[in-house]
Amino acid sequence: MSLTKEIQTEVMVGIGEVARMLDVASHTVRYWEKEFGFFIDPPRTHGRQRRYNSESMEKLRQIKKLLKEDGYSIAGAKRFLMNDDLQDLPEFESTQDMVQRITSMIRKELIQELAIGQSLEKV
Repeated sequence: MSLTKEIQTEVMVGIGEVARMLDVASHTVRYWEKEFGFFIDPPRTHGRQRRYNSESMEKLRQIKKLLKEDGYSIAGAKRFLMNDDLQDLPEFESTQDMVQRITSMIRKELIQELAIGQSLEKV
């Protein structure tokens, strides 16, 4: 019995195809990316062309639903999506616990940034 390895490749589509699938203009997709950059940032080719996978498409569908169907403003949709992201954060025992954990996270990020900066200085 031989085992075969299946390589799964996700289909990536360009902005024109995404716009057609969402029934919006390409410039609308670009605008949404600019406004909702914290939420959606599709990968790009070496030539800087956007490529969208199923996750990116789902996020764009969610943005479209909020704006076009649910009647949110851009600011309201941003708040909604930011709050939705915050629901995934861990719960804290107390305010002091929250401050300590957030401080620890910030400290780790700063140490990483400092290390990157120092390694760039050596170049």
